[in-house]
Amino acid sequence: MKTIKTILFVLVLALCVKANAQDKPFTFGVKAGANMSTLTGDYKDSKVRFGYNVGVTVDYAVTENWFVLSGLEYTTKGVNGKKVNGVKSSIGASYIQLPIHAAYKLDIASSTKLVFQAGPYVALGVNGKNKIESSNNTVALSIKENTFGKRMKRFDFGLGLGVGAEFGKINANIGYDFGLLNVAKTQKNEDYKLRNGNAFVTVGYKF
Repeated sequence: MKTIKTILFVLVLALCVKANAQDKPFTFGVKAGANMSTLTGDYKDSKVRFGYNVGVTVDYAVTENWFVLSGLEYTTKGVNGKKVNGVKSSIGASYIQLPIHAAYKLDIASSTKLVFQAGPYVALGVNGKNKIESSNNTVALSIKENTFGKRMKRFDFGLGLGVGAEFGKINANIGYDFGLLNVAKTQKNEDYKLRNGNAFVTVGYKF
């Protein structure tokens, strides 16, 4: 709830900034969408984890067609594990994420543009749960821990790619974020690697 309040505050602040910057090449907006995430590396027997994203956006016009796209978003990532020998695990990780993408907007019709974008992102883990469930004929065990306690590092960095379309003030995008950092917390002499991967679909509105 505190995270949602923070995003709403940033949105209100962005709108106030826009109201005083009508003569500048900035466009502000909001977006929301669905995630399909996983952890690549040494997490075995994994499957996609479904989540969501919500945030505020800002477009900066460098030229008529070239833009810098950024903003701030709350996004859920992680992975679900398959049940193996009666044991099932999952990792949920929520981040505040800042993408900084270069974008090219191609006019294809009146008030309609194709948008191609790519660039880095930085993210900070804010909450999440690591769950392990084990069951057999006589015993059931369930363990829940803070994902960013002993399991994963909070800071993440990676590259994002996306393609979308703008229909006037409405826009839609699909893309993928590739985590470049090993986010697994390891002890000395351990060689355990986890990297975030996340496919996303978003719908947005630009003011």
